[in-house]
Amino acid sequence: MHTDRGREARSLARGRNELNIYIVGLIDVSMRRPIQKRNGLEATPAQIQQDLPFEVPYIVRTDRLAKEPIPSDYARYLCTYREANEATAEWEAMAWNDHAAIFLRAAELFSGKYHYKMADIDAAAELSDFFRFGIKYVEELYAQQPPKNSTGSWDCVKYRAPEVFVLAVSTFNFTAIGGNLPGGRRLIQFVPGPPPEVVTPAISHHSFFTALHFTGSISVFKKLWKDIVTYLDEQEGKNFHVIHELAEIRNAVSQCICGGFEYQGAHIMCMSDKIVLRCRGYVSSSLWSYGFNDLLLSEVVKIKVGPPSDFSSFMGAMIRLQPTIVLTKDPESITMKEEIFGPVITVYVYDDADYEKTLEPIDNTSPYAPTGSIFAADRKALLTATNKLRNAAGKVYYNEKCTGAVVGQQPFGGARASGTNDKAGSVSIFYRFVSASNMKENFVSLEDFQYPSNSI
Repeated sequence: MHTDRGREARSLARGRNELNIYIVGLIDVSMRRPIQKRNGLEATPAQIQQDLPFEVPYIVRTDRLAKEPIPSDYARYLCTYREANEATAEWEAMAWNDHAAIFLRAAELFSGKYHYKMADIDAAAELSDFFRFGIKYVEELYAQQPPKNSTGSWDCVKYRAPEVFVLAVSTFNFTAIGGNLPGGRRLIQFVPGPPPEVVTPAISHHSFFTALHFTGSISVFKKLWKDIVTYLDEQEGKNFHVIHELAEIRNAVSQCICGGFEYQGAHIMCMSDKIVLRCRGYVSSSLWSYGFNDLLLSEVVKIKVGPPSDFSSFMGAMIRLQPTIVLTKDPESITMKEEIFGPVITVYVYDDADYEKTLEPIDNTSPYAPTGSIFAADRKALLTATNKLRNAAGKVYYNEKCTGAVVGQQPFGGARASGTNDKAGSVSIFYRFVSASNMKENFVSLEDFQYPSNSI
């Protein structure tokens, strides 16, 4: 009886979720402005170091206690957490507007109270944007209803959470994506623990498992793929920068350095490393000789690798590898094809006359299709590359690095081996997480089963 009543209560709650439409209003992208009080930013890491280790809050748990070391200091621990072994239906029974309120409140905390404590420079703004725009997109999704009704009846579409569940496996190196992967679903249960012990039972033995929402390496995904059928993922990739002879040198060099080495070469999408993507650059021979090569090398040696508490460090200690540039004469060399988890850019210099010919290996060499950048001051060159590479990237930039998509402005998702090309940061991804049901309600009684034409 109690189980039936619980199901009935959840059904009624779902009904409220499906039919109640709350207008969220206009959403603005979070401001990415220099933090005015630098002393506050400097004081926060020091306070965090003093308060270590933290205990991660939990809803359900076991008595198994686990620890997470600090990447730059393995002798110390960042946090402890209780490994979970069960889930709760309380969140599912909550009405849609209450879900929205929680996410909007979380976005406000990220961008306000906890701004200084977010893990990287984009985390507070981007995760807040994901949550705020996500609520707006769900509102738009729920508002999509049949545009016309027959006389005497009313048609509507109800959007409900699938009866089954989606397992979201968050990435270790991108705070905003790590928060948005589970945030894309309106039903959430935080389940910390060793990945094999958490993921394997969920995807292999749980009868209600329906899909995997995943960002991570292709090798890990292939292991998971053996045990699952349906997936929604953003995997790794091999981004490209193609630099035309008429590109502006200073901009192209600076954008390559940011795209390849920011976030230790491990940002989505990154020229060098994917969890990102590692990058391949194709540079015009005349531009390479005219100053691109010299400027690139002189700028890379200025990059400082050090602890994140040192604000002069451009790269942190996530990986033990200096910023590296590989010059290759083979556009199909292994570093032009395969991922490298580290700050490595591979450059191929092509003859100016072979610009269009060079676009072919860009399209065919790598199985991935994440993001790509085209640098040129000539519009025809931009359009030529765009048309030739239309299937080689899910996101294309003109005269801009291949990283840094902004929620609400540049929806992001890769194709081919890089994922299902669902666009995070747009309404399209939310279609994956709802189960639509059409309902027709009749207002006029049927008096006779005979066809009206037969009475004439």
